[in-house]
Amino acid sequence: MRFKPVGPVAIRQATKDFDIPPATLKGCPLGLSFRKGDSAIVYLEGMHRDPTVFAHPHQFDISHFLGPNASLANSPLFRPFGHGRKGCVGKHLAMFEMKALMACWFQTFAFPRHQGNTANRETLENMQTHWEVAKQPTSVTIFQVQYRPCSSASRQACTAPPRMPRYSRICAIGAHGVGKTTLVTALHDRYPGHFQVITEVLQATGMTREHLQRNEAQFLHFQKLVLVSQMACETKAGQSRILSDRSIFDPVAYTTWRYGLGSKQVQSLLRLPNMSDAIQQWRSANCMVLLVGPWSEPGCAAQDDGIRLLTDVHGLHAAYEQVLDMLNVAHTTVSPGSLQARVSQVSAVLEERKPH
Repeated sequence: MRFKPVGPVAIRQATKDFDIPPATLKGCPLGLSFRKGDSAIVYLEGMHRDPTVFAHPHQFDISHFLGPNASLANSPLFRPFGHGRKGCVGKHLAMFEMKALMACWFQTFAFPRHQGNTANRETLENMQTHWEVAKQPTSVTIFQVQYRPCSSASRQACTAPPRMPRYSRICAIGAHGVGKTTLVTALHDRYPGHFQVITEVLQATGMTREHLQRNEAQFLHFQKLVLVSQMACETKAGQSRILSDRSIFDPVAYTTWRYGLGSKQVQSLLRLPNMSDAIQQWRSANCMVLLVGPWSEPGCAAQDDGIRLLTDVHGLHAAYEQVLDMLNVAHTTVSPGSLQARVSQVSAVLEERKPH
């Protein structure tokens, strides 16, 4: 920026009459007088090569800004971006970009010294430029570089695999209307997948909420269908990363809420084919169960949509806890707070909790 500034000059217009006395101008014994409206061209490149300020003005030498000379970077004698109201508005962005790019360049490439005859080599000193909006080279300059993934000091960090979420499968479960789907949607950018098993089973069977509430046989049949469909979805997903607001625990919890944990109806669900393997999968270290509690804020609970079973929300939540404890499935309880608080809590758990 000192040796080859992008803008070699700055043009200013006088806003009032003023004089510059001879004592402050070298080679100008009469001084200078400006009248309001006069234009002045400040030769920044010449100012940056003042031998009384810079020890090696015609060489690219970073020592001009190191050690005892560090203050020159903020001196009025160094103005690569101009100054004042007409200064470059992108100064801070440009400085940030240059630091970031240079760090990446020197981490990724080596710049070996030129070997052999140096008479005709390209250097910053003999690079020819022209001014067209910004100062630009008049010809292509080729630099010799050697690719290196990273320096030895940071090789381990460079070759480390990208950080991935620790959990391959996460489910948010809980009573109806507590905000499971809302939470999943808020976290969906990190984990794909969203099962709508219950809705699909209702559509496929033609069952309604009234059927399930009045007819115990249909209620249990429906829960078995949901459970079988959910297991099929989870099996199909394999090892893919999934965040879902449905799980195999939902039918068991609803049946527990209606008939009790030790009931034969619950036992019939647990004896379904592949159920033991499905439960064991959720006991593994790469799976997480989020038990979402009721909303603490009034009016946040979902409105009756004519589909959800009408249950005691707190009683159903207790049924979920009983089922998870009985099946020895670890879970994290999502506190009854606002959506923002819940997302923050779950995000912290995903980042900090280590599988064991």
